[in-house]
Amino acid sequence: MADSYGYRSGPRVPVLLPVAAASSAITAGDIIVTSGTAGYVAQGAADGDVIRGVAMADVASPSANGGLSVLVDCSPLSVYEYPPDAGSVTAALAGKTCDIGGARSVKISTSADDNIYIVAANVTDNLMLVQFKINATFTGVA
Repeated sequence: MADSYGYRSGPRVPVLLPVAAASSAITAGDIIVTSGTAGYVAQGAADGDVIRGVAMADVASPSANGGLSVLVDCSPLSVYEYPPDAGSVTAALAGKTCDIGGARSVKISTSADDNIYIVAANVTDNLMLVQFKINATFTGVA
């Protein structure tokens, strides 16, 4: 049985990004984050990570940084569906912000980064429709 996570609506912006060697294997629908400062991406794991988008395809973990690339939806307007990493969804969560909870979940208990916006809460199925604040780190180019 396929899971219910993943893309639901909105304009997608697919971009091919190089994967970090330290990343776990990526599955379509996984939240993709920046891995360190070298510009590679990895499967999302926890709050504090800079969200780059959502994987649109599966890819294995490469043996070297950039050894493989993954197609990522980088649109902040796309809407995705995910469960909470822990706890239950309440109607009051709609319109709130939260953090990444893992590759396929959002953290609703506390929020430090506020890089996920909860569009709607599905209390019956314990799922949320969310949009991502696609973050960029601007450090200048030498």
